Amino acid sequence: ELKVGEMIHDDVNFNLFHAMSATELMDAKMDLGMDRVNIVPIKERLEKKQIKLKLSLIETIRIMDMVLGYETLHFFQGTSYAQTLNTCFYAQKEVLLRLRSVFNPRKNAEEKRGEDNDDDNASCNNTDKKKDDTAFAATTLANLKISNETTITESIEVTLARVLHAYMMSVMKTAKIIQDKVLAVDIYEEDDFHPRSYNIYMADDIDENTLINLLKIAELSSLKYSSYSKDKCLSNDETSKLLWDGIIDRIKFRANLFKGYINMLDSND
Repeated sequence: ELKVGEMIHDDVNFNLFHAMSATELMDAKMDLGMDRVNIVPIKERLEKKQIKLKLSLIETIRIMDMVLGYETLHFFQGTSYAQTLNTCFYAQKEVLLRLRSVFNPRKNAEEKRGEDNDDDNASCNNTDKKKDDTAFAATTLANLKISNETTITESIEVTLARVLHAYMMSVMKTAKIIQDKVLAVDIYEEDDFHPRSYNIYMADDIDENTLINLLKIAELSSLKYSSYSKDKCLSNDETSKLLWDGIIDRIKFRANLFKGYINMLDSND
């Protein structure tokens, strides 16, 4: 057990950046760990139902806009992903899995059984998982495209869970693209960009095509509640329809932004 003021490091990877960070350890003004705040793990919060999964329309829009604010005002300015976007509960892998269980309970049940497999099959399972995700997204997208609006029977709560899941996945994938590109170019100053991700989950198990499909599914699922819908049987008031229009616009914006950064990855400049 280490005493106060002691730390462990190796001689190979310990550099000036780490040395400067080490001076902040045990300093109550700089080291968050010295504040002795009782941090409740995500799994425990979920078990205690402290994180809301069945959100209202207003709550979903509020989360989407707050995340966009953190993204533009902080992450895009070079602040660490861990201290900005990752502070949102809905960017945590456990919460995203719970959100997915709302609109796809079968997929989550299969995944939970897969967690009990031996570690020797981990890489193989991960490959199969990506293929399964891609197939599921493509199949769902095809079903929605060939259906008219009245045949999409999922509830509003299910659609909102689908929307928030796709939105947060795209936020994380976009952040990962930006971080990888900045590190690859390697022309940043330490004060302008924080390079470390601390092995935080950033949707690495979802490929680009799957994500684009998930966003499209969320858009098509939301369409019947909006003012763009031709279904006159729905009793949504005009205010709700305008809010759903806003949901669709946010999904389209996120999809186009993600595609733009994907094109940036393909550039050699």
